[in-house]
Amino acid sequence: MMSAAHPRVLLLTPNRIQSYTGGGVLLGNLFYSLPPENMFVLHVDESPPTAASVYEHRLKMRSLRPRLSSALRLLWGFCLQVLRSPFSIQRSDLLLMAVQSGQFKLSKQVDASICAFKPDVIYAWVGDCIWAHLLDYCARRYRIPYVIHFMDNHVELTGRTPLQRAIQSEYRRNLYKVVKGTSRIFTITTAMGLAYQEKFGKPFDVFHGLIDRETWPWPSPSKSSDVFSLVFTGSIEEGQLNGLRDVAAAVERLANQGQQIRLLLYVTEHYERRAREAFASFKHVEYIRHPDFSSLRSVLNAADLLILAYGFDEHCIEYYRYSFATKLVPYMLAGRCILAYGPPNIEPIAYVQRGGWAKVVCQEGVEFLSKSIAGLMHAPEQRESLARSAYDAGRKEHDLRINADRFLAAMKNVANTCVELEIASKRLDSSAA
Repeated sequence: MMSAAHPRVLLLTPNRIQSYTGGGVLLGNLFYSLPPENMFVLHVDESPPTAASVYEHRLKMRSLRPRLSSALRLLWGFCLQVLRSPFSIQRSDLLLMAVQSGQFKLSKQVDASICAFKPDVIYAWVGDCIWAHLLDYCARRYRIPYVIHFMDNHVELTGRTPLQRAIQSEYRRNLYKVVKGTSRIFTITTAMGLAYQEKFGKPFDVFHGLIDRETWPWPSPSKSSDVFSLVFTGSIEEGQLNGLRDVAAAVERLANQGQQIRLLLYVTEHYERRAREAFASFKHVEYIRHPDFSSLRSVLNAADLLILAYGFDEHCIEYYRYSFATKLVPYMLAGRCILAYGPPNIEPIAYVQRGGWAKVVCQEGVEFLSKSIAGLMHAPEQRESLARSAYDAGRKEHDLRINADRFLAAMKNVANTCVELEIASKRLDSSAA
């Protein structure tokens, strides 16, 4: 059993706790009720930390070490896929196979630091083979229970190339192995929880975006401007990029028709490079460095329309089928109208549709987007009504203090229940002897 009132948690997550992108903000909010000194984070995040008292270590590519058995299985699976569907092998493919068959090697110094930290439980994001290997190693090395929090639908991806399909097969093999060792799982939506409960046979809890509503009061009316501003913030993964490209094209069309309009992308340097390459032909897109979370509210308050966007391609639908958009919670509490664009059969769009507090465009195409944006531009009362409904829903459903306490209770339960089961098992073994 834990000796302290709060568990000491070893976090295995690509993000560190920071206030720039969705993953880092989500971590900070989920662990809001846990003292920072009770956290040790192993991550690969290069962004600046915003939780100085958290123990952490950034894992680097050079610390990856090959796992021969994984490499051979992955190579064999790749060869089988190539036989079924001819595919030219590139040097980058071999590198990707080597990376996905590898495992982060913890230095003696890091291992000693974790041992001195004495974690009670592991909290892990397991989005690929590397993190599955690391979780398996840490659970055995430190002999502590763990919980997996699924952030997106990595499990059901099929892969578009022979290499991707081989990697997915190896990933699922490793994932099923580590899921067996946990008493329950965390998901980001109920839809994901129900699907994964059937798949893995594990009970689930739902934890996603949350925010301190007391620091986000209803805003003052927006200042009038000659230019109608659409604002997008946060990460731009491939599926989001496809949808956002349509939004940029719609803005370009309206601007060419004489409308004073612009699309502002508040993104990190990494995502700016990705967007600039894809949006090079658009003249009415502006790039601004993503603000710290403490400044995010003022950025969103200055918008006329907040944008949530996804592509309609099969891969995007697979990936975001059960997802939740972390950026959506500050959008809801910003007091500004939201426009959501994407297919209706992914959870981020379905969630908005069920709520009825945003303008939703579920038909693919620049024409549909242009008409919707133009309609909202000339309907300030509609924008105000939708914004108020979103604000009320956000305060009700995503309160930070309530949900962070619920999350901490769940983490305590994982730590305690697993330890109790182990003690009971030892007693049974002793009785049998």
